Amino acid sequence: MIINGVELPDLDLAELEVAEQFETALNVCADKVSRLEKERVSRVSFIRESCEAVFEVFETLFGEGTAKKVFGEHTNLIVCNTALTELVDASKEIDSRNAKLTAELFEKYSPERAKR
Repeated sequence: MIINGVELPDLDLAELEVAEQFETALNVCADKVSRLEKERVSRVSFIRESCEAVFEVFETLFGEGTAKKVFGEHTNLIVCNTALTELVDASKEIDSRNAKLTAELFEKYSPERAKR
């Protein structure tokens, strides 16, 4: 998958552990941003802490050093939000492929079960 112009490995979202890490990382990020919005922190704090939450998502899912690789030395809220959107969109594409494969497998083998 390509995130902010950087190629990262596709996530194996059919693997339970990876799916759990993905879901947890996104939930933690969303909770942090929601808390910041409710607390009405300063613009600077909001940008810093929101981006740090996004950086943590990438570090959790792809390993240490990934945030630097994807975002460089900049902490830009729009870039972080765009990268997170690209990640979520890529995950939806992976989920769609997995669902299609699963449906094909069930379709392929279901008629055999009906004959028995």
